Amino acid sequence: MRAGLSEAIPRAQERVLARQGPTGAWAGENDQGPMCTAVVLVLERFLGILDPADATASVRWLRSRQFSDGSFADNAFSPEGEFNATCYVVAGLRAAGVPDSDPAAGRAWAFLQRHGGLERARMDTRLYLAMVGLVDARTIPVPPWFLHLKLVPGLERLSVRFVASWVPLWLNILPALARGLRQPDRGGALFALERARVARYLGERQNPDGSWYGTTVPTVLGLAAARALGLPADDPLLARGISRIGAWKIRDAAGLRVPIFTSEVWDTTFAIESLLDSGLPTDHPALVGGVDFLLGEQSRIPLPEDLQNPRKGSSRVGGWTFGAGNPLYPDCDDTAVVLAALGPFLRVKDSGRIRGPFRRGLGWLLGMQNRDGGWPAFTRGHRSKKPGPLPRGPFSELQDHSAEGITGRVLLALGRAGWTAPNPVVRRALSFLRRQRDRNGAWWGRFLVNYLPESACVLRGARAVGEDPRRPYLREALGWMVSRQNPDGGWGEAVESYDDAREAGRGRSTPSITAHVLLALVDCGEARSPAALRASSFLLERQDPGGGWQDLQVQGVAVHSLSLYFYNDVWADVLALRALARLRAALDRA
Repeated sequence: MRAGLSEAIPRAQERVLARQGPTGAWAGENDQGPMCTAVVLVLERFLGILDPADATASVRWLRSRQFSDGSFADNAFSPEGEFNATCYVVAGLRAAGVPDSDPAAGRAWAFLQRHGGLERARMDTRLYLAMVGLVDARTIPVPPWFLHLKLVPGLERLSVRFVASWVPLWLNILPALARGLRQPDRGGALFALERARVARYLGERQNPDGSWYGTTVPTVLGLAAARALGLPADDPLLARGISRIGAWKIRDAAGLRVPIFTSEVWDTTFAIESLLDSGLPTDHPALVGGVDFLLGEQSRIPLPEDLQNPRKGSSRVGGWTFGAGNPLYPDCDDTAVVLAALGPFLRVKDSGRIRGPFRRGLGWLLGMQNRDGGWPAFTRGHRSKKPGPLPRGPFSELQDHSAEGITGRVLLALGRAGWTAPNPVVRRALSFLRRQRDRNGAWWGRFLVNYLPESACVLRGARAVGEDPRRPYLREALGWMVSRQNPDGGWGEAVESYDDAREAGRGRSTPSITAHVLLALVDCGEARSPAALRASSFLLERQDPGGGWQDLQVQGVAVHSLSLYFYNDVWADVLALRALARLRAALDRA
């Protein structure tokens, strides 16, 4: 075992080092499937800026994602197609000028007809279909004028107390886009009022890089709404957004595709921790470059309170986001993982440049703790959810509930800062986690798929603040995870566990989930257990000749209610390296 670890860890370390970019960041590709590429085609056709070469390359890539029955999947590794995902691609093909007589388009249309036709499409899907003339925009319902959030003074500020910060954005974008598509003449005093107020709102909430939330879908819809409202093509808001869309595009031999978002901050924190744990000194140039990148991405913009509703009197600057160039939308999860990654650098000789940003980030994070003791993603102050999963449905994410995995990662950060269980902030967080356990004794996954990786993060967070691993609730969760170990020594979990609790912790073994669970075992003092040793054998046997690993399964979820799952191609490398390195260190101490 030790010989295998000694051989695998340096190879994995070189693999991770080779993936660092010129800015000092690590950036995996977040593949959600064909939707984002298709909707960018729709947007650029709608704006009249679609480049024929880009259209051809995008269509070539989309064709490669089609199933034999004509459908397209809603995530990168789904074994079958999905109705709304196929609608997106049909709209994208129409935008690119592909005729219905084209074999790929014909098969997609046949699939849609067999499953009820375009009338079955969701309302958000119908907007894209209307933008290319495939459905009549007049069939899309639009809220009455007096319910439009931006047209009611004070309602927008009040709304953040009851709904997540992304809801006001959608309540401005979607009605504006729908009304603009229904009224292309854009006449009337009320339309002029809407145009002025929504355009101002979009400008106030647009990142300097041109995006909204640093994510493809809201950026596409925001730009479409701005144009539908009558903003001229040369308006700076549109120019910034178009530039951001262009920067997201990935071109290679397979064609052109667009990811759901970039996650340089999150990926860099994981890479830094894996390299530190595998033996690199804190002054190694790669680590210095990674830390410099993270420090440069800290948000220094005083955030509007209606975006995040921080505790009164707390800091409104200092958080981090998942990707670069997204300073208006810091979140608790990414702030936590950055602080955890920076923690070890507080103890080095040249730590002065770390301490100020670390204190600001910690102050911002503490101001976002909810009354229930947990932490949300973006918006503080909402009621706690029931233990276990959120229900499926279009309204399940109107509130930004405290999340189990985020709270576990915050505890990891607090532990790095020297906080322990007697601290009232930590005590309240641990109490929240005990209350949020599902019936199986584990924790549901809001952003990582699903129970296994998020439960591993909770266990590691509890241990980081000194919680005794012999506490019954921790032992029960750990025992459940071990019971889900596959015969090959690994762990895996598929998206089916979101719909069927019996599938929790079950699925084809993947390096990422195996690494998550192995890290939890090590942190809970189980490095020499049979489960840990079998997991390490699984990872060693599946390391490829280049020193890395591949999951070939989605790992994260962006929007739970819409089943927007994604795959990041750097996570397996950094997580597996870290798990093996921490296991080796634990075995050496033993």
